[in-house]
Amino acid sequence: MFTNRRRPSLIDRGCTTLSLQTKSFVFTARFSLLVCRTICSAAVALTTGKTFIELSLCMRKAQIILSLWKKYVTLHTERARIDESLLKQYNAERSVLQRVVAVIKFLSERGLAFRGDDELIDSPRNGNFLGILELTAQFDPFIAGHLEKQRTFQEEGRGRGTISYLYSTICDELIKQMGSPVMSIITDEIKAAKYYSISIDSTPDALRVDRVTCIVRRMPIGGQKPVERFMTFLGTEGHTAQQLADSMTSFFADAGIDLKDCRGQSYDNASNMAGKYNSVQALIKRENPQAIFIPCFRSLYQSCWHGIGQMCSEGDDILRFCAEALHVL
Repeated sequence: MFTNRRRPSLIDRGCTTLSLQTKSFVFTARFSLLVCRTICSAAVALTTGKTFIELSLCMRKAQIILSLWKKYVTLHTERARIDESLLKQYNAERSVLQRVVAVIKFLSERGLAFRGDDELIDSPRNGNFLGILELTAQFDPFIAGHLEKQRTFQEEGRGRGTISYLYSTICDELIKQMGSPVMSIITDEIKAAKYYSISIDSTPDALRVDRVTCIVRRMPIGGQKPVERFMTFLGTEGHTAQQLADSMTSFFADAGIDLKDCRGQSYDNASNMAGKYNSVQALIKRENPQAIFIPCFRSLYQSCWHGIGQMCSEGDDILRFCAEALHVL
C-alpha cells in the first residue's frame, strides 16, 4: 500500500523559490560535502588497512562526483555568459536611447528642425538631430563608439539595415510616443480651463506642402496671462470653408474638447475664413453662436499699410519703420 519515497532535498523543495545565486551556492556546498566525505572514506580505508578493491571504489566515486561537478560548472558558466551578453546589449541600447531622447527633447522645446538634406554621418547637411549627436560624440566616448560602428556600416552600404536609433523612422516613432502624453496634458488643461479660443492658419513648408496649423488660447486657472498652445496640423483635402471647418471640428471631437465651450475664433481675412455667410467662422458660429469672430489685426494692418505705401513712397518707409518698431511685421 505504501511506497517508499525519497525525501525531497533542499534543491527539490526550493526549486521554485530559490534564486539563481542561492541554487548555485547550495549545489556548491552539496558537491563539496560529497567530495569531502569520499576523500575521508578513502583516507579511513587506507589507514585501517582496507582492501585495495574498497579503496578503488572510494576513489572511483570521488572521480564521478568531480566529473559531475565540472559539467555543472561548465553549464552554469555558459548560461551566465548568455545572460551577460543579453544584459550588455540591453544596457547599450538603453544608453543610446537616453541620448537620442535627450536630443529630441532639446530640439522640440526650441522648435528647431530635426533633419536636413540627407541622413549620412559626418555630412554637413545631415540636419540638427545627427549634428548634435556628432557634437556630443566629441565628449562622450560611448556615443562616439556607437557612431563609429554606424559609420563603418554606412561605408559598407548596410547602415539602414541595422538597429541604430539614428534615422528618421525611429525618430518619428519616438516623437509620436513622446507627443501623446504631451497632447493629453494640454487637452486636460483646456478642459480644466473650460473656455478657450481657436485660431487656424495655413502656410507651405519646405516641401511646398500646405500645412494648416491649429492653435488654442486659454486662460490658466489662477493665471494672469493667456496661454497659447499649438495643437496639431489639420489634415485637409482642400481649402474650402467646409473642408477646413469639418477638419477642425473632427479634431476637437477626437480630443474630447467640447466645441460649445469655444468663446472666440480668429483667422486671416481671406474670404473662405472670414466671410460673413459661408466661411469657416460662419460655419463654427452655426454650431456655437458664442464663438465670436475677431479678425486678425496683424494681417489687416499689413494690408492697409501696404496699400498706403504703394500710394506714397515716403509713407512706405515711415510705415515700415513703425511696423518694425511695433514688431508687427
